[in-house]
Amino acid sequence: MVESLSRIKIKIIIPEIGQADCEFNRLTAPLTVGEIIKRLPINGRTIISKNFIQILLDLREE
Repeated sequence: MVESLSRIKIKIIIPEIGQADCEFNRLTAPLTVGEIIKRLPINGRTIISKNFIQILLDLREE
Protein backbone atom coordinates (compact mmCIF):
# COMPACT_ATOMS: atom_id res chain seq x y z
CA MET A 1 0.00 0.00 0.00
CA VAL A 2 1.35 3.42 -0.97
CA GLU A 3 1.17 6.13 1.67
CA SER A 4 -0.27 9.46 0.54
CA LEU A 5 1.89 12.56 0.78
CA SER A 6 -1.18 14.70 1.41
CA ARG A 7 -2.40 12.62 4.37
CA ILE A 8 -0.13 12.20 7.39
CA LYS A 9 -1.06 9.61 9.99
CA ILE A 10 -0.29 10.34 13.63
CA LYS A 11 -1.10 8.87 17.02
CA ILE A 12 -2.28 11.16 19.80
CA ILE A 13 -1.41 9.91 23.28
CA ILE A 14 -2.83 11.58 26.36
CA PRO A 15 -1.35 10.08 29.54
CA GLU A 16 -3.90 8.54 31.90
CA ILE A 17 -6.68 9.13 29.29
CA GLY A 18 -5.87 7.05 26.22
CA GLN A 19 -4.74 7.28 22.62
CA ALA A 20 -6.21 7.77 19.15
CA ASP A 21 -5.03 7.20 15.60
CA CYS A 22 -5.52 10.40 13.57
CA GLU A 23 -4.74 11.90 10.20
CA PHE A 24 -3.72 15.36 9.01
CA ASN A 25 -4.86 16.36 5.52
CA ARG A 26 -2.41 18.75 3.81
CA LEU A 27 -4.87 19.49 0.98
CA THR A 28 -7.38 21.25 3.25
CA ALA A 29 -4.88 23.29 5.33
CA PRO A 30 -1.31 22.99 4.03
CA LEU A 31 0.22 25.81 6.09
CA THR A 32 -1.46 24.76 9.32
CA VAL A 33 -0.53 21.10 8.90
CA GLY A 34 3.06 22.09 8.09
CA GLU A 35 3.32 24.23 11.23
CA ILE A 36 1.86 21.49 13.42
CA ILE A 37 4.22 18.86 11.98
CA LYS A 38 7.22 21.12 12.68
CA ARG A 39 6.13 21.46 16.34
CA LEU A 40 5.67 17.75 17.08
CA PRO A 41 5.66 16.44 19.75
CA ILE A 42 3.16 18.92 21.18
CA ASN A 43 2.98 19.23 24.93
CA GLY A 44 0.42 21.42 26.62
CA ARG A 45 -3.22 21.84 27.48
CA THR A 46 -5.81 19.91 25.52
CA ILE A 47 -9.57 20.04 25.42
CA ILE A 48 -11.11 16.59 25.00
CA SER A 49 -14.60 16.22 23.57
CA LYS A 50 -16.61 13.27 22.29
CA ASN A 51 -15.51 13.59 18.65
CA PHE A 52 -12.38 15.73 18.70
CA ILE A 53 -9.32 16.86 20.61
CA GLN A 54 -8.50 20.55 20.60
CA ILE A 55 -4.89 21.57 21.12
CA LEU A 56 -4.24 25.24 21.70
CA LEU A 57 -1.59 26.58 19.29
CA ASP A 58 -0.53 30.08 18.25
CA LEU A 59 -0.50 29.93 14.41
CA ARG A 60 -0.88 32.58 11.75
CA GLU A 61 -4.02 32.68 9.62
CA GLU A 62 -4.04 30.47 6.54
